[in-house]
Amino acid sequence: MNSENFIITKEYKKFEEFCEACRRYKYIGLCYGQPGVGKTLSAIHYSKWDEIKEIKYDNIFAPIEVQNCKTVFYTAPVVGTALQIGKGIMESAFMLADNVVAAQYTDMRQSGIKTDELYETLRHKEIKEIFRKESLIIIDESDRLKLQSLEYIRSMYDKYNFGLVLIGMPNLEKKLSRYAQLYSRIGFVHEYKTLSQKELVFIMERQLKKVGFEHNPDSFIDQEALSAVAQLSRGNFRLLDRLLQQILRIMQINQTKVITKEIVLGARECLVIGNQ
Repeated sequence: MNSENFIITKEYKKFEEFCEACRRYKYIGLCYGQPGVGKTLSAIHYSKWDEIKEIKYDNIFAPIEVQNCKTVFYTAPVVGTALQIGKGIMESAFMLADNVVAAQYTDMRQSGIKTDELYETLRHKEIKEIFRKESLIIIDESDRLKLQSLEYIRSMYDKYNFGLVLIGMPNLEKKLSRYAQLYSRIGFVHEYKTLSQKELVFIMERQLKKVGFEHNPDSFIDQEALSAVAQLSRGNFRLLDRLLQQILRIMQINQTKVITKEIVLGARECLVIGNQ
């Protein structure tokens, strides 16, 4: 499931509210959850980071809706010094600022406003504002951050007064509790949970419909197959996506548009899912 086909779920809406609270009150927030539940995709969708990365701001044109973006998305590297990580965050913030200004510049030009001397002025202003006015920085894979990096990020947070969200695995809050200076500034904690049964069925039906499969609620074969998918994926976004891909592959090999429990179990044999 990529960000282009992102599906708004109840858990995403909770994540969105969590991020807005961290932005509004300029708190540090912790978001944790099992791998594959959708934390990273949700953060990318919320920040519109896929769109931001694709913009070539050197030509001073960008989609005008980007001018309202105020969220920086950064993935902590596996290896990196505190200075390197701080520099990476700043570079991501500057990239966002450049693209926001490019969008503002595009909007003004489309509105007939003369912009010959405005670009550098706008850019200088936006770089200052990106860390202040309702701005938010989301750091994914925060489990990778060592003490020095966490302290560096805390000093940036104190200096620039932005909202901050740290995303990681379960027990992230326990790890950070050892760092009193940072932990005392945490205002919100959010657990990103797995999909509900209804959401799971909705996503399965939507994805399978794209390849011609129409779910018949009165068909025992259909119900049995969907129940098997739900049981195997256990509400995990990533597992569901991988399982559906294998199901579609087996359907193509067998030249059928009928999904049975046997096809689902055959797809399961192709994957490393773990203990059931």
